[in-house]
Amino acid sequence: MRRIILSGAMLLVLAAFQPAAAQDDWNVKFFGAMAYVAPLGTENVDISGVIDSVQAANETGWEAGLEFRFAKVLGLEVSYLNSTHDIEFGDTTLAQVDFTPYNVALNFHLFPNKYLDFYIAPVAAYVDWGQIDFEDGTTEEADSEIAYGAAVGLDISFHENFAFIGGVRWLSLDITPDDPSSSDDESLAVDPLYARVGFAFRF
Repeated sequence: MRRIILSGAMLLVLAAFQPAAAQDDWNVKFFGAMAYVAPLGTENVDISGVIDSVQAANETGWEAGLEFRFAKVLGLEVSYLNSTHDIEFGDTTLAQVDFTPYNVALNFHLFPNKYLDFYIAPVAAYVDWGQIDFEDGTTEEADSEIAYGAAVGLDISFHENFAFIGGVRWLSLDITPDDPSSSDDESLAVDPLYARVGFAFRF
């Protein structure tokens, strides 16, 4: 499934290459960034008579990707993010899990120019959670998810081909353990808000 989504996104990029090549504006932007991921979702649960919140902890990761401008005000962005999060019950760590979304965003550049570029975007992501590693040494697979959200971003140019980038993105997202013995898997709301800061090369 992950390969199908990535292949489809790349085909859209390649299909847009020819009409965009005639433009005077930047056509392709490659970027890398540090990402601070803050899950907003939380669930109250009862463990051995103790009621407290279970949520994924804030963590720092990294993101890389590209944007292809097929019109002056429109761009297709594809990116990959990775971070590892503790799952906590109050102040106690229960498990760790990798957060790996493959993002596709349609960027609407509201004020496009070569020095300051502000944009907003609807976002879709295929999220591969991998496996949940519990503190007692056991593991459990987590279901992959399709998530939707929104993003805002700002590029500040300090050279014709380089820019400082920043942005904030939010996804509506759960994590669900994949337990074959259970027909009623419980989901944990994650709803991550993540901010990125980094650099871009464009041509």
